[in-house]
Amino acid sequence: MNIKELLAQKSEDEEAFRKIAEAAYKAHLHEASERLRFQTEFSQSALKNLTLVNGAAIIALFTFIGNDNAQFDPNQIRWSFGAYLIGLFFSLFSYFGAYFSQGMYMHVTFFQAWNSQLRMHGLKEKYEIDRQMRIGNVHLYLAVTLALLSLFAFGLGSYWAVEGVL
Repeated sequence: MNIKELLAQKSEDEEAFRKIAEAAYKAHLHEASERLRFQTEFSQSALKNLTLVNGAAIIALFTFIGNDNAQFDPNQIRWSFGAYLIGLFFSLFSYFGAYFSQGMYMHVTFFQAWNSQLRMHGLKEKYEIDRQMRIGNVHLYLAVTLALLSLFAFGLGSYWAVEGVL
């Protein structure tokens, strides 16, 4: 085998390896996309359920105290209402945090795409993403913290509701 044949074989092997690597890359991107879709659906369900349980608990307490024969400790029920109401507000504000975080992440994605376009044309990147990422992360952490506080408020409200009727 001469040098030209060896170089041609090496070039074919490199091309085959590149195609395999490209297929693996596309498969990983698809899997990441599916995981992100699941994470988004899961997050939306969690926020919806936090809003639902805190709101439904308030309605249930109104129904209970409206009963003529109901005997309860008004102070405990008052604290329970307060906790459920705070939990409801926390879950609603968690939605706002999630909304703003995704808005910032969308800007980051646009900036990355525009930077890629500039690089394709041999130009220097001009869009900085660090600020938007920090703002997005702050809103994301705020949303998660508020969701956890909403869950805690629901638990506390449930404790006080049980204490108020027993």
